[in-house]
Amino acid sequence: MRLALLLLLATATWGQLRTDVVYTRFDPPLYSLRKPVPMRLEARAGAGVDSMTFCLPCAFGQTPVRLPMNDQGTGGDLVAGDRTFTITLQPSDLASFLQNDPHKIGGLLEAFNGATRVVSLSSAVNVLKEAPAVNIASVNASTQLSRNLVNLRLTNAEFFGDAQNSTFISRRFYSLFPDDFDFINVVYEGSLFQNRTHQIGKNEIRGIGMIATNNTATFGSAGKLLGLSRFPIDSFFDVDHGRNSAVGFLDETGHQWLAFLSDAKFSGSRPHWPFSDLATGIMGFSDPTNGQGLGIPGDFVPEGPNFRIQNRLGVPAQTFKDLELYLMGMIPSSQVGPHFVLRDQTQIGKLSSGLLDGPADTVTIQDVIAANGARVPDSTGSQKTFRMATIYVTLDRLASADEMAYYDHATTLMEGLFSQRTLGIGHLNTMIRDIPNHVAPAKPEIHWVGQASGGFAISRNGWIEIKGAGLSPTTAVWSSAPDFAQGRMPTALNGVSVRINGRPAYVYFVSPNQVNVLAGLDAALGTVNVEVTSNGVTSDPFPVTKNASTPSFFYFGATSYIAATHADNTLLGPAYMSVPGAAFTPARSGETIVLYAGGLGITLGTLTEGASTQSGALPTPPIVNIAGRVASVAFAGVVAPGLYQVNVTVPALTPGDAAVSLRVGGVNATGLIPIQ
Repeated sequence: MRLALLLLLATATWGQLRTDVVYTRFDPPLYSLRKPVPMRLEARAGAGVDSMTFCLPCAFGQTPVRLPMNDQGTGGDLVAGDRTFTITLQPSDLASFLQNDPHKIGGLLEAFNGATRVVSLSSAVNVLKEAPAVNIASVNASTQLSRNLVNLRLTNAEFFGDAQNSTFISRRFYSLFPDDFDFINVVYEGSLFQNRTHQIGKNEIRGIGMIATNNTATFGSAGKLLGLSRFPIDSFFDVDHGRNSAVGFLDETGHQWLAFLSDAKFSGSRPHWPFSDLATGIMGFSDPTNGQGLGIPGDFVPEGPNFRIQNRLGVPAQTFKDLELYLMGMIPSSQVGPHFVLRDQTQIGKLSSGLLDGPADTVTIQDVIAANGARVPDSTGSQKTFRMATIYVTLDRLASADEMAYYDHATTLMEGLFSQRTLGIGHLNTMIRDIPNHVAPAKPEIHWVGQASGGFAISRNGWIEIKGAGLSPTTAVWSSAPDFAQGRMPTALNGVSVRINGRPAYVYFVSPNQVNVLAGLDAALGTVNVEVTSNGVTSDPFPVTKNASTPSFFYFGATSYIAATHADNTLLGPAYMSVPGAAFTPARSGETIVLYAGGLGITLGTLTEGASTQSGALPTPPIVNIAGRVASVAFAGVVAPGLYQVNVTVPALTPGDAAVSLRVGGVNATGLIPIQ
């Protein structure tokens, strides 16, 4: 039930519609990068609203440009005087906002009564990128499904009436599908301006602070359902198709077990954590005024008797905390370390300053067990693999093929994210029904192009990810290419080639849904077309912005930790990431470390187009900050095709995760390194 502050500036109580702005939706409901078209935003207003505006930059803190919406039956508005205000947004209006967030396009909806602003609400549309097409099967006139998604079509009366009670949705689901699922997600098309929630279906676990209960029959389940999560705002159910995503889904699923401890230090903050080191993770802390879940984009670092919030650049925690994993039944109590809770819990107003007052009380796992009892079943007998069904509810229509593909893909990504955030111990099965995979399109389709580990723009000599469908009939990497024997990089791999602005790129990896290439050295900048040719058939051109440099760090796996080494070439990272044969250790203040990045630009001297070896220093070293302090750069340059090495000296810092910023050409790359 965590509230995303930048996406929702006001919220109604769960199960109760707002009376000022009832509902908004975009048409089409996803913004397609491969087929950009005008988008119509509709907003249903209540009786106290007589005009509305929409401001695209407002949600990003930019100069406000308020665009009037109308209810006059013109400019895309369908019916005059029906209290549904409308604005039509052109692709040119939307393009620049993808630079702020390549996963969502959001703006600020403002409702007025005369000159008085009644309410400001954020409204966003998800961006359709790499979701592969899916086969869709019809169940009946109001139900369709793909492999990992069920779509229910509701009437207007159902959508704004019965469906506000999630048991109405779950009962309809169970009338068509067996009782084989532990969790259900319900995602509503558009924005109902309510907070997301999790409801317990069944809890028979002792020692986690909740009373044993079984409400499965209420949901229509015969006894299998553990819990149901409701997402009344569709953009809240978005995994961002990347490494820093799905906090909403993880938070709601986590409420099946968290945070309901009866210890006095925890009970006043339900259903989240109090101000503590636990509050800096996925589950966040509870706003003392209304119980809403809020997040802290940093870690608590001791500073004398107080605690400084060391910024993580808004990146969510990489895993559930050890105490959370214990309560979820993933690890034994012996693996839970001590935690601390601030004595003064009235400091929400001090979050902006980044410094909270101590002292704090230590809480051990022995304290938790003494107050709540031991977890039963313990980690040796607890359930760790779960089945999950996702239901997408649409208003007066069935979902489009793009919507089915997007939410099906988002759901499958959650399998890996849940496993990763539970240290590989927990597992999800998101399959609804085994429907054959979609047949590849007649020609390659590009859905998204961007810098590897970076944003929407690409650069000279930069690694690029191309995502789509039918890009290659097989999977291969360039180590199999014979070109290397001649000191060249391959321009084709298994019949797949890529052109950027008409010039060949160097193909590293090919698969049906993703191709990775290295851009050439040509100086063409601005909007360029990317084309993929597979077995002689070429895709439609996909326009993308090409810059002289687009800096981005490479990361270790699905984390925010920068790919880095110590000066002796040993791996730099948190110790918990160590595996046999690959030991990670944090950085030390004063040592020189090596950071690896891409897209930093052209070096001094001559780089040979297409050569399998590259080297050279950058004409101007990038500006690097670590934990807000300038770091001395000893070297920055290319050491292999498209791979840049930056040697920096770590300033004197306190232990913990340190935010790193690397700046080239006015653009920042960001990530984390651990300090000991």
